[in-house]
Amino acid sequence: MNRSIAAIFSFLIATFMLTACSDSAISNASNTGTSVVPTESTAEISAEPTNGGLIMQQIGDVDFGGYAFCVVSPDPGKHFYYKSSADENELFYEAETGDILHDSIYRRNRAVEELLNVVITPVWSGESLDNTITNMMKKTIMAGDDFCDATINRLDYHINLSTEHLLWNIYDISTINLSNPWWDETIVSNFTIDGDQLYALCGDINYYDDYAVQAIFGNKKLLSDLDIEIPYQAVRDGTWTFDMFTQMAKQGNSDLNGDGKIIKDDDQIGFSNHSGAVLHMIFAFGERMTTTTTDGTITVNYGSESLIDTVSRVMEFVTSDYTVIDENYTYIDNFIEGRVLFFPDMIGTLSAMRNMKDDFCVLPMPKGDVSQDGYSAFVSNGWTTAYAIPTTVSDPERCGTVLEVMSAYSADHVTPALYDVMLTEKLVRDVDSQEMLSYVWDSKSYDLACDLAWASNLRSVYVDMATKKQTDFVSRFEKVLSSVEKSLEDFLSSFEQ
Repeated sequence: MNRSIAAIFSFLIATFMLTACSDSAISNASNTGTSVVPTESTAEISAEPTNGGLIMQQIGDVDFGGYAFCVVSPDPGKHFYYKSSADENELFYEAETGDILHDSIYRRNRAVEELLNVVITPVWSGESLDNTITNMMKKTIMAGDDFCDATINRLDYHINLSTEHLLWNIYDISTINLSNPWWDETIVSNFTIDGDQLYALCGDINYYDDYAVQAIFGNKKLLSDLDIEIPYQAVRDGTWTFDMFTQMAKQGNSDLNGDGKIIKDDDQIGFSNHSGAVLHMIFAFGERMTTTTTDGTITVNYGSESLIDTVSRVMEFVTSDYTVIDENYTYIDNFIEGRVLFFPDMIGTLSAMRNMKDDFCVLPMPKGDVSQDGYSAFVSNGWTTAYAIPTTVSDPERCGTVLEVMSAYSADHVTPALYDVMLTEKLVRDVDSQEMLSYVWDSKSYDLACDLAWASNLRSVYVDMATKKQTDFVSRFEKVLSSVEKSLEDFLSSFEQ
């Protein structure tokens, strides 16, 4: 978790625990969004432009003469934004409405516009599909059309587009300082190619990267009925492990209709997830699909003893009779209905549980064992939004300055609002789970193979094992290894100058 997020989250946790939200006025709106009154903690933090002051010192006096800074973005309520509200987006709002997060974006933009004399101008993609932006960018960039300064899109789509040399290398833009605390250092370290090429960036300027990390959700009522202690203290102690988790999940099955069978739509299930269950779970063990050496060499993670042992343990769990792999993705509905004990998903799924009757807990993904150095979790490159700069931009230095200021002011305005919302809305319902969010966000583990086109065959090995409950990992991997390694080689060679 970057430094600004960590400091803000710690402050808000402390404030929340002292006040128990008694000073926050919260009113739920319709299903198009939730309207809240800003809390005292947000006002105090937002009024202290720590990062804004730092960026003003760095850039000095700048005046772009009323320049229209155009950013292509998914329409409000599109991408994964629809999970939050119909007008959710990370770029632009016409006016303040009383929604704490949306208003923070509005105030961020006004502060940036005033400082730089620019006008932040959204260019909505106009369609619901994320690849619409990719197709739009390809068409306009190849035509030499300098119609926008930057674009917000899925991280994996940006990386795929960068292989066609259609995006500016961030390292070549001197006005972007990657060491500033408002940029996500995990993105920089995991998506830098050959030590000096980076084509997409996120940090405080956007927040769906925080929604993109996987966590475990548990039904607190079912846990209480089963006399299972919620493992908050185990998380703190570093003893929340896969074995502890599976022992809990084993107790979750119940034949509710008495027909002698456990069926996901009729009965109670210990654990349910979709076809990515095996692939996602290996990240909890500290494994990844690719490995990167100290000199930056990227290779396919295949034959290590630790990976084979991890896949074996995960498959034993996935093929058990208390686990359901739900290819129709109805496990979230089943959880909300109170018939699933545990399920893992991206943190952004919290929005879907606003009206859940039973209380639920949020936990980081469990460690493989207690010796593991911290918690680790899969991050969806598809959920993650990021900024990129088209090669047709004629003044990338100006673009870099605007993005730097936007991200710095986001650290002062948007990030505090995001975590205040997490703490004070019914997205996370108890103080312990709110504390667990810090462990979840600190567990991010990005992988260059996640969601990217070159690694589709690699991912299919794990997906097929989950859906077909096949345990022959080594033989299945050997069948695709040469083609996967060739795809990785082609992918990396596309970045050669």
